[in-house]
Amino acid sequence: MAHDVFVSHSVKDKLVADAIVARLEADSARCWVAPRDVVPGADWGESIVDAIESSRIMILIFSRNANASPQIKREVERAVDKGVYIIPFRVDEIEPTKSLEYFISTAQWMDAFPPPLERHLEILAKTVKAILAGAPPLPPEPPPPSPVPRPPANSGRWIAIAAGLLLFGLGGWYVARHWHTPLAHTEETFTVTPSPTIAQPTANISEKNEANADAAKEAQERAKHEADLQAQLAAAQERLKQIQEQTPEPRTETTPSQSGPWLFPDSSSRYLSPNELVGLNADQLWRARNEIYARDGYLFSSPKGIAFARSLGSYYHGVDPDDDRVFNHMNPFERANVTLIKSIEQR
Repeated sequence: MAHDVFVSHSVKDKLVADAIVARLEADSARCWVAPRDVVPGADWGESIVDAIESSRIMILIFSRNANASPQIKREVERAVDKGVYIIPFRVDEIEPTKSLEYFISTAQWMDAFPPPLERHLEILAKTVKAILAGAPPLPPEPPPPSPVPRPPANSGRWIAIAAGLLLFGLGGWYVARHWHTPLAHTEETFTVTPSPTIAQPTANISEKNEANADAAKEAQERAKHEADLQAQLAAAQERLKQIQEQTPEPRTETTPSQSGPWLFPDSSSRYLSPNELVGLNADQLWRARNEIYARDGYLFSSPKGIAFARSLGSYYHGVDPDDDRVFNHMNPFERANVTLIKSIEQR
């Protein structure tokens, strides 16, 4: 299917990629993102190359994960070679590596911080829409307007002095006029209208109060965001505590003669449960995770991984050294099981 935008991202930034795709497709901008748009059974690398070459825009989700990924560098290099318009969408406040900076140093960056993310997605959507329509890209957000200059520190004093002299002069005129006037006529009154310029400090005070109110509102929003993050972290820690407190269920061990040299031969076709994993030691958890990678063709390079691959014999065929690409190529059972094993390994 034809598309307008290629979203380049690390598998660890999938949530941000999904948010970008949802926002752009809401404006009818057709997106291509892995693994959603990789045709089942198609060659992964060939699908990536074809998708980049047929796109008009590449959105690079630039993060610490992307900065360390050789796969991201190859995708950006291909986009530059084919003249695809690149928009680096920076979610982490870091500098790119030299190899990546070589390709994106001239591109207009967009920062996705501070939160909320939705405000930055709105600007990104407008920029993409303008580029697809043939208009020049939108400029970055202008800085907030400078505050109205306050009057000099001594202006209030000079205004007060001028007002005092005016009142003094009017008082002298009044006394001189009524010096020989009968007492019965001394009830005449007069009104002195103050100069309009005296109200100027009040306006400045009002503007300052509005600025303080905006700052307080922004601080409240930031505090609410941090509280939400803390609540999510607490919920995750409570869930992990529950997993740790559960008693492992007895599990029937399979023999190599029945299922090959696998610890969990069916981890590619069903969801593993925490009860099956919490009783394993570190080496067993490592093996349970990497046997999923092995079945999907991951090419091990560490001494431990090479020794493990040799122990699999004819069951192992490693062809791809990129762990992100292999993870993206896994089916939903495998990805969920790898994620669960990693969470238990990090206890």
